[in-house]
Amino acid sequence: MGHLRTLIRMLSVAAIVLGASPLWAQFNPGRAYQQSAAVMQHYPDPAVRFETPGFAPGKADFTSHHGSRSAPIAPAGDAGS
Repeated sequence: MGHLRTLIRMLSVAAIVLGASPLWAQFNPGRAYQQSAAVMQHYPDPAVRFETPGFAPGKADFTSHHGSRSAPIAPAGDAGS
């Protein structure tokens, strides 16, 4: 019976540690990749505006689940084919 209690305690601790791990994965804009001047010159911003939450003006981090689900969904237009 003592081994079972020890196993339950160990599994409980593991569940708490693994359950809390998403707290350590918060986005830090200061550590995000910054393009060099040479890269920005070689790959300029496109002349097209993308109407998605990920490319919203001033967007600096990842799109949240709520942000992606609240975006209006428009039917696809003619792809020119």
